Amino acid sequence: MQAESIGSNDLTSLKAFLDNNGGGINTYASAITYGYSVSPFIYLPAGADSGSSDPVQVQPDVTFSKVSPKIPSYSPLASFASTTLFSELPGNPSIYEDRYTVRAGRWPTAWNEAVLVLRPNGTMDDFLEYTLGLRDYAGLRSTVDKIASGESGTIEESHNTYTYDQLMSPTFKLVMPYQRYVWDGNLGVWTDKSDDQSYMNDLIANAPDLHIVGVVQAKDPTTTGALSEGIYYTPQLTQKMISDAAASPIVQDQMNRPDVDVFTGKTFEDEKNGQTSEGLSISSLISVDSNALSSAFNFNPQALNFSSINLSGLDMSSLDLSDVQLPAFDPSQLNLSDSDVLSSVTSSLDPAALAAAFPELSAADIQQILSGITVNFKPGGQAAISSLMGNIALGWNSWSAANPGKTMADYLATDQVRTQIVTTVSSAIDTDDLQQQLVTALANKLGTNPDLPSVQAEVSQRLMSAYQSQIASALSAAITRAMSAYVQSALTSVMTQVASRMQNQIAGALNTAMQGVAANMSNAMQIDQATLASAFKLNADPSQLAAIAASMLRATPATYESNLTKMGYADLNKPTSINIYPKDFASKEKIVEILNTYNADAKAAGEESKVVTYTDIVGALMSSVTLIVDMISAMLIAFVSISLVVSSIMIGIITFISVLERKKEIGILRSIGASRRDIANVFNAETFIEGLISGVMGIGITQLLILPANAVVKAMFNVDNLVILPINGALILILISVVLTLLAGLIPAGRAAKSDPVQALRSE
Repeated sequence: MQAESIGSNDLTSLKAFLDNNGGGINTYASAITYGYSVSPFIYLPAGADSGSSDPVQVQPDVTFSKVSPKIPSYSPLASFASTTLFSELPGNPSIYEDRYTVRAGRWPTAWNEAVLVLRPNGTMDDFLEYTLGLRDYAGLRSTVDKIASGESGTIEESHNTYTYDQLMSPTFKLVMPYQRYVWDGNLGVWTDKSDDQSYMNDLIANAPDLHIVGVVQAKDPTTTGALSEGIYYTPQLTQKMISDAAASPIVQDQMNRPDVDVFTGKTFEDEKNGQTSEGLSISSLISVDSNALSSAFNFNPQALNFSSINLSGLDMSSLDLSDVQLPAFDPSQLNLSDSDVLSSVTSSLDPAALAAAFPELSAADIQQILSGITVNFKPGGQAAISSLMGNIALGWNSWSAANPGKTMADYLATDQVRTQIVTTVSSAIDTDDLQQQLVTALANKLGTNPDLPSVQAEVSQRLMSAYQSQIASALSAAITRAMSAYVQSALTSVMTQVASRMQNQIAGALNTAMQGVAANMSNAMQIDQATLASAFKLNADPSQLAAIAASMLRATPATYESNLTKMGYADLNKPTSINIYPKDFASKEKIVEILNTYNADAKAAGEESKVVTYTDIVGALMSSVTLIVDMISAMLIAFVSISLVVSSIMIGIITFISVLERKKEIGILRSIGASRRDIANVFNAETFIEGLISGVMGIGITQLLILPANAVVKAMFNVDNLVILPINGALILILISVVLTLLAGLIPAGRAAKSDPVQALRSE
């Protein structure tokens, strides 16, 4: 029974439950062990018959780390690439000691002792020979390097024989994970020194030894034991590693700064978000001598030659302006709505001047009359005015070209333009409506004055003249504004086009001139490369830089827990796996019930996080085996059933033929007094004897075949008594044979008993 800390499995709560004998689990479990995702680094010392001048890391093995994807599954190296030969012994020796025979030495008891477990047949894997230093490790690495470079490489299978003393002779070196990290005071981080061969050689040379004190082999080769092939160290080593790590400076530093990754100086949150932190200053890696840096550069202005800068060849006469276009005038710019021009006409008339011309009316009277007057266009009049102004604007281009130096006001003051304006305005303004408004306004003001008709005519005429004059002035002003805006826009467009062409020509000339300056700039600037190189100094050697890079460049963001695990530390109350060993199959079912009850109670209490997912390894294996056995049994039963049915039919046919051949005999027996029952018993006795003899012969032949079959299996697979025929099973098979033959002979026997004696005697 195994539970692992996968996903959200809360093994801390489960451990507390098990430690308190929750559900009475101790009654059904022979042992409960806790696993932690920490393991020591184990090395084979240099020169330990490994063929290598440097120590070889054998746990975890890194020989195939670079070439694992390149090794085909059918290659002998495939099993090496995924092999872990070092493991921790279960905490309770009763789980395994009774199932293994100690071939040499003893079981380990101390933290620096280990045991070698062989295969059930007493052999071991080729890779284990390399791990023990019994074969040339340099040859293995050479083959791996060939595969890494794309070449083919193979390893010959070993047929060597070793003594138990040879298997126990290797001595390994133990290096705790936290010992591979060193504090870098300049950078303020812990760096990984595992790639620093000199540092690692010194560390390994002074590391404690791990001795193999025993060699064991499974007693029963037909059963799977708790230990597979490999080297096993004691749980005391794991506990010592965790306790030593807890007291190490790097673990203490990480615990004191739970939010900061001590390998990078960044916070874990920043690493997760891909942000930088001020914890690690890269500038501290490099020191700069400012004096040396300034002296490395020397500038000689006298070496500059500006004679090459000559812009005399810049010829603006060659500037091509043929494609420069004036924008077309848009008459829509002229806004001639009533509220724009005509409303300004009324407001521009001077009431005082009109009052002086008409003594009959005061200035106030004229102001009151004018305030009620509205100047309107005739139908189509506004369009005529717009057309007039467009024509006047379009005529400006040709007039200005023929009269250089003249302004827009001069153009509008010409007789031709003034005549066009007056004529068009006179025809566009609704004078009848305007005169009617004036007459009505004057009548309201003068009342029944006898001079009213003459006054109305004169006032109307003068006001009409004043309105026409003001309208002409208003239109001239509108045209002037529109033309001014047009001229400004046109000049801007033209100047932009001209400036662009001038810029290209000037830029080409300057580029040619500056090329000459750049050519002699190198003569003026002198750099002392040796002085420049000496101005920069690295505060770390290449090995330190490699260690820093290894610490900082990681594929996945680190966490507080993963860092502590990397250092070899684990909280004993927070296991990563729990193994429960039941006493027997009945106890296994009880343990499953206890775990299911634990999960149900957690759900009922609303503590979904405490629900654990576990694997019933024995149950899974047994269910698979049971399914396979059931399938095979069903197939065998089907074949046997078919064969039995066929055999029964054949026995019935043979018995029936015997009845037909013995008709005269049946008639004689009946004639001397034999009853039908006696005739049936004769044939039933024969079928009984046939079934008994065939059953005994079948069991005897089967028993004879079992002997050579077991001998072959023993010789090839070292498995004793693979096939066994129990006595009870043999007797049952004989009984089945007798019963089937009796059943098959019932019909022929009944047919014989019913035969007519007279006809039977006459049959031959």
